[in-house]
Amino acid sequence: MLIGIHARNDYTFTPADYELVRVANIEAIKVLSLTPPRVLEPILAERPGTKVLVRLWTDQFGVGVRPTPQEFVERVAPAIQAYKELTCDFEIPNEPNHFQGIEGWGPTPEDAQAFKEWYLAVLRELRNRFPWARFGFPGLAPGSIHNDMVWLDVCKEAIAESDWLGCHCYWQYDNYLDLWWGLRFRLYHELFPDKPIEITEFGDSSPDLSDLLMSYRYVRYYVKARKYSYVRGAYAFIASSPDPTWHPFSWIRPDGSMRPVAEAVGQIKRPPKVEIEDISHRLPRGGQYQWRDVDEIEYLVIHHSASPPSTTVEQIARYHVHGRGWPGIGYHFVIDPQGKIYRVNSEENISFHAGEKNANALGICLIGNFSEAEPPAAQLNSLCKLIHYLRIVYEIPRARIVGHRELARTICPGPWWEKFNPSLKIWEW
Repeated sequence: MLIGIHARNDYTFTPADYELVRVANIEAIKVLSLTPPRVLEPILAERPGTKVLVRLWTDQFGVGVRPTPQEFVERVAPAIQAYKELTCDFEIPNEPNHFQGIEGWGPTPEDAQAFKEWYLAVLRELRNRFPWARFGFPGLAPGSIHNDMVWLDVCKEAIAESDWLGCHCYWQYDNYLDLWWGLRFRLYHELFPDKPIEITEFGDSSPDLSDLLMSYRYVRYYVKARKYSYVRGAYAFIASSPDPTWHPFSWIRPDGSMRPVAEAVGQIKRPPKVEIEDISHRLPRGGQYQWRDVDEIEYLVIHHSASPPSTTVEQIARYHVHGRGWPGIGYHFVIDPQGKIYRVNSEENISFHAGEKNANALGICLIGNFSEAEPPAAQLNSLCKLIHYLRIVYEIPRARIVGHRELARTICPGPWWEKFNPSLKIWEW
């Protein structure tokens, strides 16, 4: 998950907005399509690789007022084309379920049905014009007053056709890690487990929120949210705003000074970027593993498949399901001999691979038989990167990164692990 910020909702940024991105070590930035791409050029020149997500915005919406699909497409099409070199992710549009109706619809099931039909017409036309783009179902206003859970049910066809699902997570007081508040994205994931989620807005709306509490909660929220592999990015609302309504949320005060949250977020330890292909939904299944809270993950356990290097992940999964009667493949990650990393189970699954430690462990399997030989360099290099990534995300201490042989009477993952583990490059990182 990328640590993101909702950028200033304006045509330009202030000098403080650019400084905030540096201080907070921002990895992803969300902008409104009214902001010209050139405004982001200084950020991308200094921080190449920063992800950009664009919310398609027009002034055509109001209480009971909305454009036709064709009118909306014609208005936003130039902005999509202008952003082609910077991003392929676009949100259509924003909080249509708000109970005040300020985005053209409202909270009722009838509003949801009308929006679904409008959205599908917009999505299909945009796909025809911009086949390179990824379009997301918009973040909904959260909570019972806005009826977002009913909206998700009514709009499931539209969400299924979208490339990703937006989610807004707001809270007050100590609800920032509560399932129905800050972690509301988990409820969305339960309904749409195959759909990536972008937390396109999150924030603390507690009255008179102190700088200290804001910093503490936002840091903890980012660290918690990135433990869920289906969350691609989390965008705090908001860097700054010309509208005084949003000043309580702003990381930059009206006088241009920066609130401490920016420096606190900048100190969050970042894992390395690792390419992981998620094939978990394509593998054979015989049932469903039990789930756990991601905070229960305390161990990394390294395995080998004890099979020829030509063995496929699908073959391992079939053996575990049909040969052993397990709900699915026993590992969470598999690395092939060429160093390709696959996610084969959600980290929330208590899969079968480490006996008594199953409930608290992630399993990493290297394809091959290393009872005598050492894994190839490409495989070991990917293992180092993956261990480094997982130990930061899940806050796993060195002593709890172990070979299977340290937990059971087995040679797995082979004698090579005894000399390899103490010399892992990750201990220097």
